[in-house]
Amino acid sequence: MQRTVTRDELLGNLWGQLSDAPSERTIDVHIRRLRSKLGRLSNTVRTVRGQGYRFYDHPEVVIWAAPEYSI
Repeated sequence: MQRTVTRDELLGNLWGQLSDAPSERTIDVHIRRLRSKLGRLSNTVRTVRGQGYRFYDHPEVVIWAAPEYSI
């Protein structure tokens, strides 16, 4: 199932509730760099205007989550 992930959700999961958390534009920069690294598969990460980002399945791309208690 595909769902849209908001910039606020990404910021909260990556930086938590830190008082010096970066702005939402930081997420845009990281997404741009991710797309650059994905090259021809960059369309697996799509912008949902005014909402956030959506990740689409592709047979050549595996999206996984790090273990909850990783160091």
